[in-house]
Parts: sequence; C-alpha cells; structure tokens
Amino acid sequence: MEYISELVKNICVFMILTTVVNNLLQDSVYRKYIRLYVGIVIVILIINPVLSLLSMDTDFDADIEKYIADAQIYEAYDDIENADSGIYSDIICEYRNVLDDSMNVIAGKYGLYVVDSEWDIEENPNEEFGKINNINVSFAYTDEVVYVVKDDLYRDIEYEFTTGRENIYIEII
Repeated sequence: MEYISELVKNICVFMILTTVVNNLLQDSVYRKYIRLYVGIVIVILIINPVLSLLSMDTDFDADIEKYIADAQIYEAYDDIENADSGIYSDIICEYRNVLDDSMNVIAGKYGLYVVDSEWDIEENPNEEFGKINNINVSFAYTDEVVYVVKDDLYRDIEYEFTTGRENIYIEII
C-alpha cells in the first residue's frame, strides 16, 4: 500500500510541476515538445511499478532456491535417520551374538550346549533400547553328563541377563 501511495504522490508532484511550466511558457514554440516530454515521463512513471513487479522474479527465484534447499535438507535428514536405523540393527545383531556367547558359557557350566536361542529384544531407539523382553532357549547335553537343577539354570540366566523368570523359556532336549 505504501508503494502505491508513493507512486501517486510522485505523479501528482510531476503533474503540478508540468502545469507550472506550461503556464510559464504559454505562447512558446516549445510547448508541443514539452507536452511530448511530459507524456513520456508520465508513461515511465506509470510503467515503472509494473516493471519493478516483473523484476520481483529474482525474489521468486530466491524463494524457489530456498524451497529446494529446504527439501534437500529434509531429504538429508531422512537419509541420516535411515542410516541411524541401520546402525541400530547392526548393534542389535552384535548384541545377539554377545548374548549367545554368554548363554553358551552358562550352558557349559551345566554340561549343556545351546541348540537354539531366540531373543526378544527392544529394538526401537528409545530409553529401553536393548532390553531383553523374552528368552527362548533350547539346550542339549554334552558328552559330560551333569545333573542339571533347572532352578539353578533359571537363576543363572536371570542374573546374567537381568530379566524375570517369567520371561525365560527353557527346553532341555
């Protein structure tokens, strides 16, 4: 709105100056040339705002470039998030291997070996990431026959993996 009022003000000032000059040169030979000049200047004054609106394309281009840059930032953020989730999967995979090794140590103590183990582990990247929810493990006897007290086996697994007995499922084959 301020831009339009400035334009109207400029045209009014120019018209007042033109009227003063026309009144001073009433019978001059140059009057028709002055009118031509005044007409050209008025046309320029009126067209100038239109041209400046058209020159706003550079601002529009800058807005488009900003939008593209923002889109690239969001895409990069998604790539980072996907990479993070890949890292979490790698961590969980390695964690499962460590848990299997620990379970084999416990099994060896009782003259057993692990046939199969399934670990229900919290894989979402939150404060409980890596928490063991359930353990399903199948054992078999080694050549050394040792009497196994299942309660002792449960206790050792509970202690080693900090999970409740209700979350541990043992099968001895």
